[in-house]
Amino acid sequence: MKLVEIDINLIDEDTEQPRREFDKTAIEELAESIREVGLLNPIKVYKAKYGRYKIVFGNRRYKALKLLGFRKIPCILSDNTDELDIYFEQLTENIQRRDFTPVEEAEGFQKLLDGEKWKVSKKYLSSRLGKTEKYITNKLALLVFGAEVRRIIHGGAEIIAGRLSEEQALNLKDVPLAYRDQLAVKVAKDQRSARDAKRIAGLFVSEEFDAPTKEKFLKMPCHELVALSVDGERRQELAKTAETKAAAVAPAPGPVTEAAATAVAAAADAEAGDGAATEAGAGSWGGGAPAELAGLLAPVPAAAALSPEAVAALADAERERLLAAVGASLAALEGRVAELARIKALLEKGR
Repeated sequence: MKLVEIDINLIDEDTEQPRREFDKTAIEELAESIREVGLLNPIKVYKAKYGRYKIVFGNRRYKALKLLGFRKIPCILSDNTDELDIYFEQLTENIQRRDFTPVEEAEGFQKLLDGEKWKVSKKYLSSRLGKTEKYITNKLALLVFGAEVRRIIHGGAEIIAGRLSEEQALNLKDVPLAYRDQLAVKVAKDQRSARDAKRIAGLFVSEEFDAPTKEKFLKMPCHELVALSVDGERRQELAKTAETKAAAVAPAPGPVTEAAATAVAAAADAEAGDGAATEAGAGSWGGGAPAELAGLLAPVPAAAALSPEAVAALADAERERLLAAVGASLAALEGRVAELARIKALLEKGR
């Protein structure tokens, strides 16, 4: 490589290079800087056909120099003319630039992996760039979005109105195609966090909701979708806790004491006496509840009065088992109440 001065009219930008977006204002600011202090770093070029040269890197400086009316510019002349090596050099240089977008980077990777000119392996790409295969896979995942969404994806984690951070986008990548881009624009507009984006995406990925329900979700504000998702998370946690506790407190086989028998008999008597008054769930609805709701709308057992004397008569081991069982039942009931509240909200939305 050597430093030479080349007529600016003999230099062309490489249309195959990875970077396409150049901010006009930034170019003008760079031109003003060069006017004041001069060109600090020469651009790099390689020999092309017919005595012309193509830029390896330094496109912004080239544009700024043209804007200033330079006739000749100092250039580093590359000895390498291998197109694949040159493309890797361009890609490596641009990845280090803050204004090189994640989508431009992803498209650069895709061009090397699946382009018409080259088809390198992901492993080879990883070794040449010094990036992990997971890093490359995550970048490529951004290409599942349409052109409109790709234009608003930016690097970094900053939440910007009308823009989508790379992390936000990656949390939305598994949303079905029918909703993905609309949801991405919605999340960007509402400036939701990456964590909220992941929660909202979960509603659209879930098989719990059908297509018409998901279409309604698209019309709901993001904060309501987040609340719906959080509610679902809580229900799952409660159900899991209830299952764990129920398994842990399963009574060991053994003789039933007189105190325990008395307590159970009292509960049974109370339930038999009040059961007719508690059938306000599925049975009283009269329309035939969907099979999935049969358990939720089943009548709630009547309250069973347990006297302080009966509790006091329990042995320590029985007392602990009963305490754990009551705790598990409470957790299950909380989950049931939360699920009914969620269904109620969905039904009211669909009126």
